[in-house]
Amino acid sequence: MLSEIKSNLGIKIPPKLIGGTAQVALVVSIFLHQFNVAGTDFFQGLLLGYSIVGNLFWLIIQRKNDETH
Repeated sequence: MLSEIKSNLGIKIPPKLIGGTAQVALVVSIFLHQFNVAGTDFFQGLLLGYSIVGNLFWLIIQRKNDETH
């Protein structure tokens, strides 16, 4: 359903953007944890979750690209 909506709107997100933002999210989460910023536990969890999913997505896309070349 979501992919149908995205295709209807013409939205295409490049995998490099997802991979890059996932890596930045991991770094930001680590810094928030190391500096003990109060009240950001939920936000840190969101960043870590996005980082895991985004990096896995990027690795899968890279593997598919390597197999086709």
